[in-house]
Formats: sequence, structure tokens, C-alpha cells
Amino acid sequence: MTAAIVHIILGVPLTDEVGEKISHPDYDEKWFEDDDGECGFTTLYSGHAMHPIGYCGVELYRLWEGQVLENLPPKLAYSADQAEEARSKVDALDPDLSRLCPPFGVHLIWSTS
Repeated sequence: MTAAIVHIILGVPLTDEVGEKISHPDYDEKWFEDDDGECGFTTLYSGHAMHPIGYCGVELYRLWEGQVLENLPPKLAYSADQAEEARSKVDALDPDLSRLCPPFGVHLIWSTS
């Protein structure tokens, strides 16, 4: 049985446009994979996604389907260290990918287990 998961991240999401660019044969020379995932993005599992899903930055919170949301902070906060880490990861992206990303900030990314 699968469950929906929402990842609240600081950084940029791996959008369909970025996923298409990464998957295109013309991008093969720049493509790489590290411990986090593809081309500087942390990749997440989804059984229904046409392209890879994920993010570049840091995960602030992870919420599971059916989870009772208690004791969440009144404002979504992150530390200066988290902001610095997220910014450095996004700054390290290939400029061809960066141009396709939405603005740096807090984003919700859905995945499945």
C-alpha cells in the first residue's frame, strides 16, 4: 500500500521542465548522479510521475498521509545554516537547469511511499 508524502523544502523544486531537460539525450554530457540524486537534485519516489520529481535545497519538514498534524510552528521557520546550505546547493546547479526553476523559496513537493 502506498501513502502520499509532502516534503516542505527550502530551495527549488525539480519541475517537469527540468526533468525533461535532464532526460533529454542532448543533456547526456552534463548528466551526473550523486548520493542525493540526479544533476544536483534530491530525487523522490512517485509511482505516477512522468519525469523525476524532487528538489534542490534542504527538506524542512516531511508530512505523511494520515498523520495528525500537532505542534507545528505557527510560522514556517528555518535556520540561517539551512538557508545557507540550500542557497549553496541551488547556486551549484547547472545554469541551463537553474533557468528552468521557479524562484528560490519554500515549496511543497509531493511523493509517494
